[in-house]
Parts: sequence; C-alpha cells; structure tokens
Amino acid sequence: MKQKKKFYKRWWFWVLVVILIGAIGSGIGNQGTDDSSTSKVQKSSSSKVEKTSSAKSSSAKSSSSKQSTSASSKYSAPANTAKEVTLNTGEWTVGTDIQPGRYTITPVSGSGNLTSTGSGQGMDINEILGQDDGMGVASVTTDLVRGEKVELDGIPQAKFSPVVSRNSANTSALSTGTWIVGKDLKAGRYNVSPDSGQSGNFTVDGSTSVNEILGDGGTNKVTMTVKNGDVINVSGMTGVQLSPYN
Repeated sequence: MKQKKKFYKRWWFWVLVVILIGAIGSGIGNQGTDDSSTSKVQKSSSSKVEKTSSAKSSSAKSSSSKQSTSASSKYSAPANTAKEVTLNTGEWTVGTDIQPGRYTITPVSGSGNLTSTGSGQGMDINEILGQDDGMGVASVTTDLVRGEKVELDGIPQAKFSPVVSRNSANTSALSTGTWIVGKDLKAGRYNVSPDSGQSGNFTVDGSTSVNEILGDGGTNKVTMTVKNGDVINVSGMTGVQLSPYN
C-alpha cells in the first residue's frame, strides 16, 4: 500500500513557510520605520521657534507671568565709557558698535523690539520700544557691558544717549530700566505702584528679593525695604511711582 507523504515533505508546506517568514519580516520593518518617524517628529518639535515678523505682536515682557530674578548683589556696572550713537534695525555688539556704559535708549522714529543678551548679570533687555500704538515704553535706561548683543527689530532707528548724572536722593519714580539703590534711589522703605494704566514686571535683588507683576494680572502696590547696592528692574511698563512708607 502506497504511503502518504508527510506534510513537511509536501511543496505547499514550504511555500507557506516562505510566505509566513516574509510577512513577519515586513511587519518588523514597518515597525522600525514607524519608530524612526516618531523620533523625527519629537526631535523637530524641540527646534527653535522662529520669531514673528511683526514687532508689535511679540510683547516685550509678559504681564501674565512673573519675570525670573537672575541679577545678584554681585552686579557691577561697567566703566562708563558711553558715547552717543544712533543705530538702525539690526544686531549690534557692545564694545564694537556701542561703547560699554550706561545709556538711556529712545526711539528716533517708529516702534519695535529692543532686546539684548549676554550681559552675564541677568540684566538682559526685552522691550517694545516706542509708543506709536499705545503699547511699549518711551525709553529704557540700563548698563551695557562689553560683548553684549543688542538687537533692534521692526524699529527704524534708536538713539543711545549716555547717562551723565544720577539722582541718589530720588524717592519718587523710576522709569523702564535697571536701577541701583544708592545711585538712582535713596535707601529706605517704599510703597511702589505702576504708572497710571500700566502693567509690567518689578523686581528687586540684593538685601531683599521682590518679583511682582504690577498692574493688570498682578498687584496694584508692593511695599519694599531696599538698601544701597540693591538692583531694581522695571520692565514691560513705562515706570513706577514710589512713596516713602511711614
């Protein structure tokens, strides 16, 4: 009697084996492709976001979140070798295009973004300079140190005027910028409020630490005690009003 061939000796069995192996290999390959594409998507999501081309649309200091206070009592102003200069839209380097020193920066015409990075002392600038549309600030007063990068974006020109005198007896007001107690404000205890209709960030670093939003989204008044050498920063608003606390 003729014996039947065992199933693994039949041709159709090996055809099925080849098809099955091919299917498994294809599934593994597709899974690898999916993982790779997922990795690429994740990587691209962490890339730098391009800055908007509209200067007005990027608010200089957010009034909805507090500004980090990174200045310290080690803050030291550069030697004041400031010289007046007017610069147009672009990026400029302190020490090459602008002499290090203390300046009041004002728009010559129009308004746009004024930013600086690399001061190394937590005093970077990020403001809308000019008030053409009711936004922004009229001026920024600050120290610029060698190597710092200053950028004007969307604003045709800005004037950098050297600060030639400071009022150590001041007890009444501070405009947008960076200020040193003992040089720009008399040491003491004060109530601080934003200029009328304004809101922005107010920070103090040194013998005390203050980090508040003044105006909309924050508080209307903060009471502080400051000593000589403390660093005060006013940003995102035209200024603050001070009154001695009794």
